[in-house]
Amino acid sequence: LADAHEAHHFYDPLTGTGFPGVRTEWLDARRLSGAAVAVAPATAALDWLTAADNPLNVDGFWSQYEKAIAAATPGERSRHLAGALVAAGGLLHVLADLGSPTHVRGDVEAQFEQVGASARDRGSRIERLAALAWGRIGVPTATRVVTRARLRDFFSMPSSAGSAGSDQVGLADWTARSFFTANTLPMDSDITRTNVPPRLRRPAPELPTRLNLMAASNPDGATVETGAGVCLARYRVSHGTVQFSLDDACLLEQAGALLPEVQAYSNGLLTFLFRGRLQVSVEAGGLNVRRAGALGAGSVVVFGEDARGVRTELSRTAVTSLGEQPVQIALPALPARAVVMFRGVDAAGESLIAVGTAATTDRRR
Repeated sequence: LADAHEAHHFYDPLTGTGFPGVRTEWLDARRLSGAAVAVAPATAALDWLTAADNPLNVDGFWSQYEKAIAAATPGERSRHLAGALVAAGGLLHVLADLGSPTHVRGDVEAQFEQVGASARDRGSRIERLAALAWGRIGVPTATRVVTRARLRDFFSMPSSAGSAGSDQVGLADWTARSFFTANTLPMDSDITRTNVPPRLRRPAPELPTRLNLMAASNPDGATVETGAGVCLARYRVSHGTVQFSLDDACLLEQAGALLPEVQAYSNGLLTFLFRGRLQVSVEAGGLNVRRAGALGAGSVVVFGEDARGVRTELSRTAVTSLGEQPVQIALPALPARAVVMFRGVDAAGESLIAVGTAATTDRRR
């Protein structure tokens, strides 16, 4: 673990638990390498999103984003926008880690596998291979943007996590059901027991109903693949037993399938956080504020902005809903530029900040 907070980036959707802690030998190895390691059980990733001791939690994002609109000067707003982006990055980091099988299948040993020549060099093998193959910026790109109605649904949707045919799952659910890890592979199976498939340690991924035992008897063994042709595991017959394993080439194929999905979910979460837009029009004596698509309860706050970019709150109106029917905001005098912010919840009850602007006069005159 690169830092103590990363211990909170684990979530097993099958059990609802997070990172359970580490063994003494792992702790000693990581301390020698100068890395921080979580000793006690950590907060599960879904709870870490809102945990009070998380410096980059969801509430922190909304607080910084609100100040990025409401602060008086451009400099203050820029600093708060930077804070909002840092908090958003923290949330994206948690989400992206749930695209690593070792973070979502309860396999702590695979997270501390020896991945280098030194016993101190421990980590997730699939993460190390991905870093070596693509680095930080050359990762395979997503072909879609995942959309969800609730923030937590990007991470996990327990009600549908067990449905292999449903696309409405969180990233943790999809990753956990799609790929094995070193210590969650199917159990070794005695081939003399006909018509008895190898036993799974977890419900998914499922194995094909028939394995090619003849090919598996060769020295190179055989491969179980996903429907898209991605390696799930190698298997071979040795002394009458089918044995399953993961090699680097197989893990690299998995990483190539995982990374675009991680990016698709990450793109969706970022879009979700900054999804709020308002339509503001100038009317006699005030402003009309509306939104395409319904919002729930909240406050509509109007700021006036002068030629220096300094904003002053002019009005604050509580609303029970906001949609295509405009909310009329009366103002005794119109500023040169009006900035309108909705701070509340959307139709699904999810926190939302929506913003719109209107130039009320031609400032070039």
